[in-house]
Amino acid sequence: MFDYELQKFEQLAQRVVGVSTDDVYRWDYIPVAADGRRQLKFRFNLDVNKLQDRIVAGHLLGMKAKRRMTTIIRDAIRLYVDLSRGNVDVLGELFPEIVLKLQAQNTDRVGQALQSLAQSQALMAEAMMNKAPAPAPKPMALQPVTPTAADDDDMPALVMRKAASDGKAASANFLASAFALVD
Repeated sequence: MFDYELQKFEQLAQRVVGVSTDDVYRWDYIPVAADGRRQLKFRFNLDVNKLQDRIVAGHLLGMKAKRRMTTIIRDAIRLYVDLSRGNVDVLGELFPEIVLKLQAQNTDRVGQALQSLAQSQALMAEAMMNKAPAPAPKPMALQPVTPTAADDDDMPALVMRKAASDGKAASANFLASAFALVD
């Protein structure tokens, strides 16, 4: 019975990935322990050949020795989900000092920006008070442009003459030039 109920829960969990667990999960499919609790067990592997996994394993062993592993993993997942949704509520709950520090940094930055803006406005106002009005620009003296009419005299004269040769000499000259390039 235990395996069947767990299998039904896993099938249900696979169908509702990404949906709020409070709305969809049917918690009655979770097997009941002897003491009346309904608990799930998750397993994962760490590759100790990788430096990051060794570091995580060391932290997990330390947490397990202090009996804080489940609580910290639960909080870490809550924090990850909350931050991925763009919220910082869990961050404020778990690490209020970090939120206060970020707010103080933001306040300092905003204060600095406002102070810089006020200084810029004061400098601009001072410059405007001391500045004489700019003289109006003088109109440029332009000479009127008169369009020129199209004139046939502007075009070069093209004179056509009848060829003095019969064309054989020109063909022979062309062929001789072409063969000279090939050689």
